[in-house]
This record gives sequence, structure tokens and C-alpha cells, in this order.
Amino acid sequence: MSSIKTCVSLYSLQSEYMHKRMSLEDMFSFLHENQVDGVEFLPDQMMHGAPEPSEETLNDWDRLCETYQIKPVIADVFLNTNLYENRTLTKKECVNLLVKEIKLAHRLGMKLIRLVSFTPAFVLEPLLPYCEKYDVKVALEIHAGLSFDKQKTKE
Repeated sequence: MSSIKTCVSLYSLQSEYMHKRMSLEDMFSFLHENQVDGVEFLPDQMMHGAPEPSEETLNDWDRLCETYQIKPVIADVFLNTNLYENRTLTKKECVNLLVKEIKLAHRLGMKLIRLVSFTPAFVLEPLLPYCEKYDVKVALEIHAGLSFDKQKTKE
């Protein structure tokens, strides 16, 4: 028997969530009904208050994972460097925001963060001590249009 497990990215259901055709609980139920083992989660889209949600929100997450027997596997993290109209985030602000994402991934039971395309390379080295402390790895997405020969990817 194979030891390969299944995992679904909730990115594939984000339209259902955004248009309120499915709640987070509906998605977990759907995964359970389809015998999916794990989940890739989008905290900034699907968890109120992320990256610093309330205890109530975190407790609800725990309940969903337990009720539907879904293992949190990976957090899909987008670093929005344009939070303010008049400026981009500083390097320190970028790192601090991602440290919060690392802490959240750890709390949610995930050991991996997928940093989506266009995450600036300068954040990686300062994150390493936090990754080690919270036992969370970061993986960089090489998205379509960002081949290995592109300067952004090379960085």
C-alpha cells in the first residue's frame, strides 16, 4: 500500500470562498468527504485577523482540523509590500510581517510556508533564525513567467 498522502490547496477553492458559495467549514467538509489528508491554507484570505488572529479564530481552526481530520501542511503566504498608498514597506517591515506569518504557521500546525512569487530575496536570510526557532521551512514559488533565467528568480 502506498504511503503517499493527498493534500489540496484551498487556492483551488478561493473563488467559492470569495463569492460566499463555501465557508471555510464547507471546504473542510468537502476535503473530508473526498478523503483528503492535508491542506494548503491561505491565511491572509481565509483567516480573519491574520497574521495575528484572535484566540477564538485559532480555536475554530483547531476545531475544523480535528472535526474533519485534516492535517495542516503548508501556508500560502503573499507578502503585500504595498499596504500603504504612499509607500512600499521597508525591508524591516517586510521581515517583521513574515516573522508573524512564521509564528502563525507554527501555531496552525504547519511546517512549511510557500512564499508566492515576487517575494523579495532580501527577506530570506533574516527569516532563518525564526524558521529554526518555530520549526517552519520556507519555499519560494517559481511561478509561470518567472523562469530560472529571470533576474528576479536568480536573486
